[in-house]
Amino acid sequence: YFYARRAGCSWTGVGDGLVIVSTLGIFFGRIANFINGELYGRVTSAAVGMKFPKELLESEDDFYNAMREA
Repeated sequence: YFYARRAGCSWTGVGDGLVIVSTLGIFFGRIANFINGELYGRVTSAAVGMKFPKELLESEDDFYNAMREA
């Protein structure tokens, strides 16, 4: 409201712009969560369910730290 008043535009126009930007941010955040496998739900046997592979490799940081200390 204060920005719209100072800039001389309507507060509804500023609100519409904020809604569009917020929606895009939430959309890309959800896509990133899906790619990382961070969205959890109930176990299902339906054909539309997702199966994420388990991690194949452990973090190599522990290996490198052990080699540095040895």
